[in-house]
Amino acid sequence: MSNRFENDDKKKVMYDCKVLRDMNSPGERCDEATGNKKKKNYIIFYLSLSAILITVLMFPHLKKLPGALNKVGDKLCFNPDNSLTNNESPGSGLIVNSESAGTAMSAAQIYEKNVKSVVGILVSPEADDSYGFGGFDDFSEFFGGGKKGPALGSGMVIRSDGYILTNAHVVSAGGNNAKIRVAFKEIEQQEDDDDFSDTEEAELIGMDKTIDLAVIKINRNDLIPVTFGNSDNIAIGSDVCTMGYPLGLDKSITKGIVSGLNRKISQDIWSTTYIQTDAAINPGNSGGPLFNDKGEVIGVNTIKIAESSADNLGFAIPSNEAVNVAGALIEHGYFPRPMLGITVVDKKGSVRIKDVDKRSDLSNFAERGDEILAINGKNVNSNKDLVSEIKKFKIGDRVNVRIEKRSTGEKRDIPVRLFEANKK
Repeated sequence: MSNRFENDDKKKVMYDCKVLRDMNSPGERCDEATGNKKKKNYIIFYLSLSAILITVLMFPHLKKLPGALNKVGDKLCFNPDNSLTNNESPGSGLIVNSESAGTAMSAAQIYEKNVKSVVGILVSPEADDSYGFGGFDDFSEFFGGGKKGPALGSGMVIRSDGYILTNAHVVSAGGNNAKIRVAFKEIEQQEDDDDFSDTEEAELIGMDKTIDLAVIKINRNDLIPVTFGNSDNIAIGSDVCTMGYPLGLDKSITKGIVSGLNRKISQDIWSTTYIQTDAAINPGNSGGPLFNDKGEVIGVNTIKIAESSADNLGFAIPSNEAVNVAGALIEHGYFPRPMLGITVVDKKGSVRIKDVDKRSDLSNFAERGDEILAINGKNVNSNKDLVSEIKKFKIGDRVNVRIEKRSTGEKRDIPVRLFEANKK
């Protein structure tokens, strides 16, 4: 920085000398002392101005800067290189890296980066019923039974102030009044009772059974959260790793590839499409992270097809949807679904309007029998396509709906604000 100031000041001194030559008689030399004095004054002026600007710009963040990580709930978070970033999901405090740039990491490096952010989750049943390891409600057909005891799953820290993301079928396995506990070490059951050492009791913040996600919270403020990547950027064949607590074995990591994308398993139109992977997902891995080769979470492990005729078929909820749902669960305790304000029916490869809610921005133009052609330029050919597009947005967002009038054939793009389904 001193070189820049010196160069600038040399130019200024030369300019001052030129002025003096013009003012003095022809051939009279410029007084170098005058130039040196002005040079010193300019250096003092620039340094003072720089100090004032730095103080003004950095003052709002001074409390955030000393050494340690900020609490992730703050609007600014630290990257590993201690540079400030706004890479977080608005309103939720989750750290999101939409670019996923950087050098690919080995499995060992991914493990080292995230080992303190992956947890085990135990759910004790509310009555005397025992749940097998992995025997989670409707998902038992995929996992099968196992050792008797509390239901077991995995989770990931998503905020430093105690928030943890997992599967809804993990936390709901024990019933409405089940006791949820979180483990940061290998899960060890005492021989004489149902007590597990080194666990912390957790509170259920909210869950959505359709998408199969839940957020719980423990009373800690010193946790290290994961970073979410952009699941839209992954490609079939990409390297991935899973980490979790299969059968209670802490921080187990497995490696594989992305075997498929947009896999549909449930027939519910509001359920998600999954990332398919051949990385080993075993009973107890549910709710754990699926990492890309940058060590970022690009999926939440959910289902393994457990059939004698099928191997290495695991599925994960894409991180982009998980971030959206987790933020809503933290804020509302449930996932409010956005809606256009219309009911539709599928008819011969098209989506026809059946009814229009008077609250909808479509109410002044659309009517029964009109066809929905596209959402934000993306063609829709079924109700499932329509919901898949709407799920990408939040309540309050505006989308462009292209409609063709049944009566006249007129086509028009209508901006529509999404509002909450079932909220009067």
